[in-house]
Amino acid sequence: IEQTIWPIHNNVEIGIVKPAGALGLVYYTLDGSDPRLIGGAVSPNAIDADSGARFAVHSTTKLLARTFNNGQWSAIRELQFIGNENLGALQISEIHYHPLDEGALSGKLYEFIELHNSGDETLNLSLVSFVRGIDYNFPSGTTLEGNQFVVLASDSIHFQQRYGFAPFGDFSGQLDNSGENLALATAGNDTLIALRYNDKSPWPEEADGDGYSLVWTNKSGNADPNDTRNWTASHTIHGSPGQADQATAIADNIEIPRQFALHQNYPNPFNPETTIEFDLAKSSFVKLKVFDVLGRHVETLVEEHLSDGTHKIKWQARANVSGMYFVRIEAGEWVQTRKALLLR
Repeated sequence: IEQTIWPIHNNVEIGIVKPAGALGLVYYTLDGSDPRLIGGAVSPNAIDADSGARFAVHSTTKLLARTFNNGQWSAIRELQFIGNENLGALQISEIHYHPLDEGALSGKLYEFIELHNSGDETLNLSLVSFVRGIDYNFPSGTTLEGNQFVVLASDSIHFQQRYGFAPFGDFSGQLDNSGENLALATAGNDTLIALRYNDKSPWPEEADGDGYSLVWTNKSGNADPNDTRNWTASHTIHGSPGQADQATAIADNIEIPRQFALHQNYPNPFNPETTIEFDLAKSSFVKLKVFDVLGRHVETLVEEHLSDGTHKIKWQARANVSGMYFVRIEAGEWVQTRKALLLR
């Protein structure tokens, strides 16, 4: 067979026939694993085809086959049967890209990414794969029931030590602490989900090393994974893999502010870090700058277009001297200033 990828629309019956005169036994798998174990033994997942074996394929499946004769294996043969599954209910629901260290152990050992079936029907995840950011390929036969979650981790052993249960699998690669592109594709290489998260506002900055994860809320209602309004920091440190996060329910109850407002920074006085919170009644190009008592520009904290809603920005003032500072915000015609006191 020259063609290795076959689209299927209904049940397809497959027959495995050993050529006349061929020696040995044909072993095959339907879960995407190799019939041959490392070292040369027959995999426990392998099926002895025998001459004339037939079976039905009705959804996305990967078939791998080898011939075994006198202790020698043939080269592997691969066939992919691509079904027409509807995976629109699948979401990336949580990203823990910068976990806290555990003593001397790097936080990189505790990274995870969570997928959620937001629908009622069971989804077939066979051969669905992460093709950007991290690498992972769901084995043939993987399903996800309605309103359930599946978690992939960077290291299953350390993940289980922290969370008390094993992830579904381990991905290859690392989630970048400064943000990166993630892409999930179908077995036929069609893009299911593509997003770029970031560690800077308007993305939730608490997820960058403070121990929180990014949690999907779809607060805007537009289902766009690149809209920062649809993500929030997890309710608790270490996130909530394998279950709905409480922050999602909280985000559902948050209303868009009715007016622009720059709130008093907190703590105030501060040393050396303070949080500046402001409300945008509509999406705007925002400039948030700090000036000293002589009116000299000290630092620009924000100069970009932000979505409507409440935003929090941290000001790290380690390089500044003690004294009074003025925090000034501009968004369209709206301008407001607050005093901030740095005490060493």
